[in-house]
Amino acid sequence: MDQLPIFSMMIRFDDRFLHHNFVCALLNDLFGIQARGGCQCAGPYAARMLGLNIKHTIALEHAFTEEDEVIKPGVVRMSFPYFADDAEVEYILDAVRFIAEEGWKFLPQYELDV
Repeated sequence: MDQLPIFSMMIRFDDRFLHHNFVCALLNDLFGIQARGGCQCAGPYAARMLGLNIKHTIALEHAFTEEDEVIKPGVVRMSFPYFADDAEVEYILDAVRFIAEEGWKFLPQYELDV
């Protein structure tokens, strides 16, 4: 397959992952790239993708029912339109690489808005 129009990702920092909404904010603020963070309206599928078992799901139940976005697990989802040229795709991939390598350095610049 030459094209993958929609993909989901998580960006690791040390032994953890950067929060999906933080990654979306960096993509937007630094590069003007729109992405969506969260479970993508597919909670059970996302839980499986994230490796969450029933114990994890029960422990996180309050995050799902109370819309606790900080604790709620999720991924970053991006879409490539069929008409995206190679330069546009490379720009997006470079942005993702930058965030994977340097994104954690921006953590002090952001505050949690609860």
